[in-house]
Amino acid sequence: MSRIHTLKIYNYRGIEHFEHVFDNRPLVCLIGRGDSGKTTILDAIDAVLSPRWDYRFYDTDFHNGDTTKSIVIEASLQDLPPELLSESKFGLYKRILNPDNEIEDYFSEEESGCSDILTIRLVVHEDLEPTWYVVNDRKDQDNIEISAGDRAKFNVFLVSDYIDRHFSWGKGSPLYALLKKNHDDIDTDRIIVDANRKAHRCDFWRILRRTSCTAYIYCRLSRGDISSY
Repeated sequence: MSRIHTLKIYNYRGIEHFEHVFDNRPLVCLIGRGDSGKTTILDAIDAVLSPRWDYRFYDTDFHNGDTTKSIVIEASLQDLPPELLSESKFGLYKRILNPDNEIEDYFSEEESGCSDILTIRLVVHEDLEPTWYVVNDRKDQDNIEISAGDRAKFNVFLVSDYIDRHFSWGKGSPLYALLKKNHDDIDTDRIIVDANRKAHRCDFWRILRRTSCTAYIYCRLSRGDISSY
């Protein structure tokens, strides 16, 4: 699973400017008082790495409601899926993380002790249409868009208190992401259909048993045979 090395947020909700280097820590805990921006940071990560193409933004998502200043969220990732680093994808746009924990744009493939980095940038203008790019600071390269399908390969998902959404079957849910990651060759649609049928059968027989038992008790009571109850 990909990991965030650096996160930058501009003009998103209560955050005008935020920048943090998470380094190589496997676990990060955000601690702060209520309404200090913790949830906004998590939502920003969810947005910039979302596998959805129809991610929605509103005027209230802009800092101080000022839609003239675009929302910009940028995440630099390491431990990348190999297929995204091919030249036909984004291999020509990669950056490196050097041994000094600094991201470099100009480098030699022979350099040792370095890891590959892709920087994903989400931009939302006043028309509320989000666009995702792979970016770097090399002057001879323009930004290139990254599709929802390619973003899904980062296998990033948000688990919060919205249980119905996070534990349903669909792109962006933990169940979907984990199963796709470990079992790409499995016919997941067939598995879901079979599980649904079994659940309906269990419910049917459970209801039938309860109904039969209720009817039996009712017949005994209606005849005045209540010695057993």
